[in-house]
Amino acid sequence: MLVPLKWLKELVKIPSGVEVDRLREDLTGIGLAVEAVESSPDGEQVLCFEITTNRPDCLSVLGIAREAAALYRTGYRRPAFRLAEGGQPASDLAVAAVTDAALCPRYGARVVEGIRIGPSPDWLCARLEAAGVRPINNVVDATNYVMLELGQPLHAFDFDTLAGRRIIVRPAWEEETLVTLDGVERLLDPSILVIADAERAVALAGIMGGLDTEVTASTTNILLEAANFDAACIRRGSRTLALRTEASLRFEKGLDPEQVPGALDRAAAILEEIAGGRTATGIVDVYPDPREPDRIDTRVSRVNGLLGTALAGEEMAQLLARLDFGVEILAEVDGTGPGNGGAGPSNGADRLLVSVPSFRRDVTLEADVAEEVARLHGYDRIESKLPSGLLTQGGLGRWLELEERIRSVLEGLGLQETLSYSFTAPDVYDRLEIPPDHPLRSFVTVANPLAEEQRAMRTTLLPGLMNVIMHNVDRRVNTGRIFEIARTYHLKQGEPPQRGIEAVSERRNVGVACFGDPNFFELKGLISNLLAGLGVEGVEFLPARAEFMHPGRCAEARTGGHKLAVLGELHPKVLRNYDLKVGVAAAEVYLDAVFPVAVQVRRYRPLPKFPPVVRDLALIVPREIPAAAVTSAIREAGGELVSEAALFDVYEGTQLPPGTKSLAFTITYQAPDRTLTEAEVREPQERILKMIGDRFGGRLRT
Repeated sequence: MLVPLKWLKELVKIPSGVEVDRLREDLTGIGLAVEAVESSPDGEQVLCFEITTNRPDCLSVLGIAREAAALYRTGYRRPAFRLAEGGQPASDLAVAAVTDAALCPRYGARVVEGIRIGPSPDWLCARLEAAGVRPINNVVDATNYVMLELGQPLHAFDFDTLAGRRIIVRPAWEEETLVTLDGVERLLDPSILVIADAERAVALAGIMGGLDTEVTASTTNILLEAANFDAACIRRGSRTLALRTEASLRFEKGLDPEQVPGALDRAAAILEEIAGGRTATGIVDVYPDPREPDRIDTRVSRVNGLLGTALAGEEMAQLLARLDFGVEILAEVDGTGPGNGGAGPSNGADRLLVSVPSFRRDVTLEADVAEEVARLHGYDRIESKLPSGLLTQGGLGRWLELEERIRSVLEGLGLQETLSYSFTAPDVYDRLEIPPDHPLRSFVTVANPLAEEQRAMRTTLLPGLMNVIMHNVDRRVNTGRIFEIARTYHLKQGEPPQRGIEAVSERRNVGVACFGDPNFFELKGLISNLLAGLGVEGVEFLPARAEFMHPGRCAEARTGGHKLAVLGELHPKVLRNYDLKVGVAAAEVYLDAVFPVAVQVRRYRPLPKFPPVVRDLALIVPREIPAAAVTSAIREAGGELVSEAALFDVYEGTQLPPGTKSLAFTITYQAPDRTLTEAEVREPQERILKMIGDRFGGRLRT
């Protein structure tokens, strides 16, 4: 935003002695960053402002003047002009309608007749050039001048080219076209707001006018437009058309609807002066839902607590009034108000009702009011203080604590943690040999992926682990153990989309992979140690089948009927699909299932003082019975006296009945308070044999 210094001084009195460098420093100090001071073609000093997106009111000379007046306490004035309207009412000459007040809260227009198109006077051309705008003709220059001065974009239509002399603000029709002032034919859609006459679109609302209704040398009557449009709609239309103008720059940040009439009056007065126009009486003003000023109930003590100041309510009211905020004192208290934060007494008014001016749409919260107070009070006048308040002890939630325990266990077992993207390629499930109807293929599709290989949200951690393995093998690192703690994303089957968004569930998993020359039992040991380190008890490893695992080298870890993990060696087809010459064993642990059974607090007991009694049992059971199931039965039947049950031998041969196998266990019996007798050991051992027979049809091998 370029602001000629002479123009600024016409609207606000700068104190004597404040040179341009001091002015630049002072304005920057209240949040209006002056990036540079330049010179116009005629040698006038020009301030170059970098205006933040929340301050569209400062995209004008008047807005900067308002801030400077508040800073120097000198007051500012609006531009003086005389408008000699008369004759037929404008509402009899033109009709305006808005189809959606949410997209166009206010639309105003004036009719100016008898215009003589020509060059602008020298003073107007010089001022526009100093502000970085190229003069075109007196009508266009007048609208640009008012936009720079007041911050309200305007547009002038050749009134005689408007069909039906009507204006309709509406969304564009599907595949409607419009040739804009730059001579480009643009294809529109309903997401773009247009200004139309009775027959067709004649301008892109808030962006650029149309060529068919352009003001030309033969124009004599104009319809002068000023409006307020929805910021998001203008931003979306500007982005869709890849067309950004000085008008759209302002509209897309949100403008003040109350400035529409004043901008029309100012532009019409200038046209009467420089183009000989006659302004019709009144304004065509469509404003169905006038906006009430926002009012913010502000606690003085809260503002002081946020800023670390000890300002009285009256002081705050005076500061805010300089910025055109209305302030009403609501309460009087003595002493320190609540929430003062130790900043000092509130003294006097403790609650202020702050009325926000219509041009400050960014002020909506009590904290925003505090920021306005701080700007004018002066940031340099706020003392540095250590924060005070109650101290609370931080800690990890149970989920984070579980993840930390997982890292500790796996890193202690020699694994390295990896990180990978949550996105993956849809064809990765083909490489993993996953069938088309498998649940793992119910992935979430990304609407706007950065690349095709990132179009799907992962349903398993295996693709990321495989990418890490390939990366290492390509660099001749042929062995390793890795893990990743992350989330997977799954479509909820049978649930309809909400607002066009599919129902999605997130699941927490741990992926583990060993590559080089791994085997199933090494991986099983890692997962067994991990679950034991998390305090999960009664874990059984049962044979399983997975499409991407080697047949006969795949298992599930279960406890209490819940599947905790799947593990195994990858199928040779998968290794060929990834062009890997090394073996890979991988596992995925489902933390949502582990979480409820993980022991949060580990309990310890002293080492036993009394000697154990050790017995070996060889049991004949059907061949399909897992050893883990027999181990669980031994612990269950033996009760508290069984401190350990360890499998040490598996035999299958001609000495056994067909379809059976022999499992040999070492069972340790031990009590914490006594030495067990033979009779005390015999009783649980008999229970064990009975349960083996009842549950599995097994018996003691003799």
